[in-house]
Amino acid sequence: MSLSPDQLLAEADRCVKCGLCLPLCPTYRVHRDESESPRGRIALIQGLLGGMLKSDDTGVRESLDHCLMCRQCEGGCPSGVRYAEILDTSRVLYGSPVPRELADRVAKPSNALLGVGRFLHKAGADKLLPDGVNKRLLSLAGHSSGTEQFAPLYPAQRDPIGSVALFTGCQGPTSEPKVLKAAIECLTTCGFSVHIPEKQGCCGAVYQHAGYDEATDECCDLNQMVFDDKRFSSVVTVSSGCSLQLHEHGGLDTSIREVIDVISSHLTMEHFNPLRGEAGDLKRRVGVMIPCTQKKLGGEKAVYQLLGLLPGCDMIDLNGLGCCGAGGLNMVLFPQEAEQIAAPLLEEIMAAQPEVIVTSNVGCAMQLRDQLHQRGLSIPVQHPLELIAEAIR
Repeated sequence: MSLSPDQLLAEADRCVKCGLCLPLCPTYRVHRDESESPRGRIALIQGLLGGMLKSDDTGVRESLDHCLMCRQCEGGCPSGVRYAEILDTSRVLYGSPVPRELADRVAKPSNALLGVGRFLHKAGADKLLPDGVNKRLLSLAGHSSGTEQFAPLYPAQRDPIGSVALFTGCQGPTSEPKVLKAAIECLTTCGFSVHIPEKQGCCGAVYQHAGYDEATDECCDLNQMVFDDKRFSSVVTVSSGCSLQLHEHGGLDTSIREVIDVISSHLTMEHFNPLRGEAGDLKRRVGVMIPCTQKKLGGEKAVYQLLGLLPGCDMIDLNGLGCCGAGGLNMVLFPQEAEQIAAPLLEEIMAAQPEVIVTSNVGCAMQLRDQLHQRGLSIPVQHPLELIAEAIR
């Protein structure tokens, strides 16, 4: 799935080094160092391809590894440089910051790891672990709500208008089952029958951005086998990261849509329970953090449209540096970097004091929960679908 060395060099050479990417890059805005910017990283890769630099040079390695793959630079690039493909390919050619074992542990989450993480979190012992990858994994796992099993089919609750397949992803059933349940409730309320095919797995993003082409292809082949089914009008996702990966690298013949996008075209005020609003038990001050992947998909409008249906909802835009710092597994491998990038966002949250924060990407939700926990803040982090599902019951 990666570029050949000649294709990589040709794509890197399309960067004219104009610098318009600099103010968009979270790592550059933290470090103010050219090597921590998109054009700086492209220059380093050109140096590697030309033999002027070596991939085992510590400075080169760290600069490339720190990239969050937020892809905000692509939106501001006048030359349309495919930055993500450049970085993905560089990790195939010159090594990955993500050990294969770690990628497998994330793509195939262990119930044992999640259980230990939740136990330590409840006991307040997660902060006492020695620093390292395992501490970060257990800390993030501590915020998961527990594994749940789902039926293969949930029929529409009213006159059926379509049939969709729900992509659960590798983290959904273990870390975010409440989000999947909310998605099912919203979809069936709108009139969709929801299929949850067995044997589905990771979207492949964790391998794609770590430079493991073979594992990425295996995820792609599995999802093609599971989801290319004429019964489904579309494959729907709850995590924008999975949606973007399936759009760009899934190879599916069926259309890929976010659940938020699907129901925003069908849900109206008539679907909401007016007694909930009158009782005052709905969240009012809602902090909205749009993930980088959702920005890339152009899905912000649907989020605000849906939340605008909530009775008395006061939406607060949370932006920070434009990224929460999760960056896939960067939050595990480079926790101090992730914390620095998240700091402006946390300052906004503390100033705004929302009752709840919503975001539609599982990695962002995990990062925000952990950062809030570290600062002793008990503000819940939910998916927008969870708030919508609460309001229509």
